[in-house]
Amino acid sequence: MVTQKKQLTQTEVAAQVGMTQSQIAKIERAQVEVSLPRLRRLLQAVGGDLEWRVVS
Repeated sequence: MVTQKKQLTQTEVAAQVGMTQSQIAKIERAQVEVSLPRLRRLLQAVGGDLEWRVVS
């Protein structure tokens, strides 16, 4: 999981993006859908980036 690779706790990431630890855990376990704006905030918090690719 991204939080483990960046050595951040779910609580630390949650605080950075204005969510709860429980919400972060559900996202990491793919139990909820994530909106694009929320995904961007999460990626910024862990130093990630979002890349789109169109494949035909």
